Amino acid sequence: MTDITIVRYSFNVHLLNGTLCDESSKSGPKEVWIGHADVVSGLEEGFMLLREGDKAKFIIPSHLAYGWIGDSKSIPSRAVLVYDVEILQVRDYNAE
Repeated sequence: MTDITIVRYSFNVHLLNGTLCDESSKSGPKEVWIGHADVVSGLEEGFMLLREGDKAKFIIPSHLAYGWIGDSKSIPSRAVLVYDVEILQVRDYNAE
């Protein structure tokens, strides 16, 4: 993946205590443009290890997620996040 790669993925994200924060079954799959701060940095780093069709679990420390602030909705300050992701599509922005 490069800075011209777009990744479409499904996900569940929860806190270490199991509290569900968000899931694609409610909000829909998401797309991110690698290298353009479209997603928390820890998740983007994880995406670099995956290919289309892969599934993975990432445990992301707060400094690679929402840090001291949280997201002002369901993710508190300094929260470690657990992401279960499936890469649905990987495409090159220039190919569009």
